[in-house]
Amino acid sequence: MTQTHTHNYDGKQSNSFKDGVCKVAAGLDIAKGDLSMLATDTAGAAKAGIAEAGKAVKRTVDHGRQSAAQAIDGVTARISENPLTSVAIAAGIGLAIGCLMKRTSR
Repeated sequence: MTQTHTHNYDGKQSNSFKDGVCKVAAGLDIAKGDLSMLATDTAGAAKAGIAEAGKAVKRTVDHGRQSAAQAIDGVTARISENPLTSVAIAAGIGLAIGCLMKRTSR
């Protein structure tokens, strides 16, 4: 739709054009406010997501530490119960690693 602009006798544009410009400016202000609110909401959601991910990582690390501590306690108990067997197993593992390293160095 083509709109023609009329001029008054003094060369100024008519009120309908000015009103249109004002409506467009008002619409842009509303859009600017909406975008600002959207950006704020998005930033808040991102911060909440990051905080939740951080909590999940902390829980996983804590669980891993507990599992490692339990494994160390279990190994320590087995070594205390059977010290000679533990030394024999360690010697066998050391011998096997030594043989493998000797073969790969050739």
